[in-house]
Amino acid sequence: MKNIILGLSALALAATTGCQHSYKYTSSEEYEEYSREVNEWTGSEKMGIYLKDRALDLADIIQFDLSFGDGWLVNAHATKWLQAGGGYLNHGIRWGLLKRAYGTWSDDRVEGGLAAGFNLYWVDITRIPIWGTSTLFEHEFAYEGPDYLSNHDRHWSDVGLNAHVAFLGANVGVSVFELVDAALGFAAFPSLWAGPAGPEMDIADDDTRARLREKYELPHYEYTLEHFGQH
Repeated sequence: MKNIILGLSALALAATTGCQHSYKYTSSEEYEEYSREVNEWTGSEKMGIYLKDRALDLADIIQFDLSFGDGWLVNAHATKWLQAGGGYLNHGIRWGLLKRAYGTWSDDRVEGGLAAGFNLYWVDITRIPIWGTSTLFEHEFAYEGPDYLSNHDRHWSDVGLNAHVAFLGANVGVSVFELVDAALGFAAFPSLWAGPAGPEMDIADDDTRARLREKYELPHYEYTLEHFGQH
């Protein structure tokens, strides 16, 4: 685990310092509006945004929910390349935390297999938000296929246990990726005074400025191996 965290930290720092200019914003009305809004933030507003984003980053590390309904399921995972289990949840209800969201949602799934370097773990999942924060409704999805090709249910770096017996279950875990994102976010204090196109240390692309870019339909920064190789 220590080596995984160190490796992710090194990659994140390299991406943050060397690849953040992967996106070159072109002049547009949307970008001008985005720039104006960022430049109008006062010092106290920037500090408030920084503290809010750090609190949310810390919350993203922990995963917890309770499940109710017909099902038999167990899955243990230490990343998507080391996991085993299987079972089903027949239109069950989950209550708890999702990434930057809280509430209840319908969870209908069949999954199973083994991943140990190779990956033979298959999932068929449909998630429908029912009640909760507005951000919960961003997490609706349906996917069938190899587990490692989708991060909507579990991120590739997650470590945890999901178990459901008869009518009751629980899912608990931590995200190594979000742990690295939170650590880099705390180190990003000087970037509070950066311009709209200045550097950020947000490998999850989920902080306030990233959400603001979504508002104006501007692209996210991308921290990818492809971009890392180009710069």
